[in-house]
Amino acid sequence: ASSGANVLDDYEEGTWTPVYTSDGATITNGSTNGGAYTKIGRVVIFSGSVGTGGSMSGGTAGNSVLLSLPFTAADDGTGNDTRARFSIGPSVSAYTWGGDTPSEAQVVKDSATAYIYFRDASDGYVANLRFDDLTDSASNPRNLAYFSGSMYIAT
Repeated sequence: ASSGANVLDDYEEGTWTPVYTSDGATITNGSTNGGAYTKIGRVVIFSGSVGTGGSMSGGTAGNSVLLSLPFTAADDGTGNDTRARFSIGPSVSAYTWGGDTPSEAQVVKDSATAYIYFRDASDGYVANLRFDDLTDSASNPRNLAYFSGSMYIAT
């Protein structure tokens, strides 16, 4: 064994259950949600799928939808989000969505969540995915999306 700044001494592989969240809303997440990650030092590489599995309530059209992540993201020291973005997209059966479908997500600093975004077809503007974009259905899974990315985590 050796020591020093260039020695790999922090490696972990694991799983977690990603979920959709939204302020002021109750979202029933799907029973098939799953994610895997590899953590090497402060870098986490992750992938998974997320969907809903029951009726939802309490949300309004303006409520943003977020995705849970396996670790808390680092603050990049500028007072801004870490600017780590990753891809997230609907399953090939995008008809299971009620409105706009996700295209990317941005990690939130000092948090284990990411804002989900979509690209508006009419003008190309990127906006937050909203509660009213989700299909409210007891079918499992609905609002199915797949994602993969990486981020720096807090130490």
